[in-house]
Amino acid sequence: MAHLSAYLPWCGGLDDRSALVSEAMRLHDAQTLGHCARVSAISLCLGRLLGHAGRTLDTLMKAGLLHDVGKLSIDQKLLNAPRGFTPEERALVRLHPQHGFDLLEIADHEQFQEVSLIVLQHHEQWDGHGYPHAMAGKDQHPLARLLAVADVFDALSSPRAYKPGWHEARIRDHFARQRGCQFDPEMVDLLLDNYAPCVAAREGVPDIPPAW
Repeated sequence: MAHLSAYLPWCGGLDDRSALVSEAMRLHDAQTLGHCARVSAISLCLGRLLGHAGRTLDTLMKAGLLHDVGKLSIDQKLLNAPRGFTPEERALVRLHPQHGFDLLEIADHEQFQEVSLIVLQHHEQWDGHGYPHAMAGKDQHPLARLLAVADVFDALSSPRAYKPGWHEARIRDHFARQRGCQFDPEMVDLLLDNYAPCVAAREGVPDIPPAW
């Protein structure tokens, strides 16, 4: 099995604990880790456009790579089901931000303190209708607001068992409609004004093969 760093060249500085957690995600579901790797790259692109550097970019890289680590608690067959979720399944999946936060806190509270907070909040929404804590506006960590945009951008762009990847016009329309609702308006403007660099960042991530 090739080392994870072979597929994540921009994560050269990934510490041992982050690499170990990422390898566990790969063992559980390589498709989820592939999504997380693309979100990490898109988040770094957006972060650099905002002028972030150093430790902030390192935090963004790790938060992007680990944002769905809570899905380790969800059966792989459910994650890759060729259909939408039932209400019961959706409720189960919506627990993953809290599970991810708990796992990272157990792994290393001091090292993952800010990363785990972003992981916990990446499904909160600007209008307060997100989860798990229905936070609104700037109560949500600023890097979580950035990562939320990167997360949905990759999810819409990527084909899934139950849907094809969306084309650019449809993605732009979705973000324009959700500006100030699901997403921080400033983060939406940043993405839409820099769409091509974000696409390039996403497409620069190689496919991550299953571990088995």
